[in-house]
Amino acid sequence: MKNLEDRLKSGDVIVGDGGWGTMIMQRGLRRRKPPTSLIPIF
Repeated sequence: MKNLEDRLKSGDVIVGDGGWGTMIMQRGLRRRKPPTSLIPIF
């Protein structure tokens, strides 16, 4: 596992905000469903 500084330099996306869970729940995420269930598949 790379350290945080190396990951940021390489362009990895780092999410560390607990508010993400609240936001996606407000948008319709149900309990025990993965966040990807909100993405429509065509």
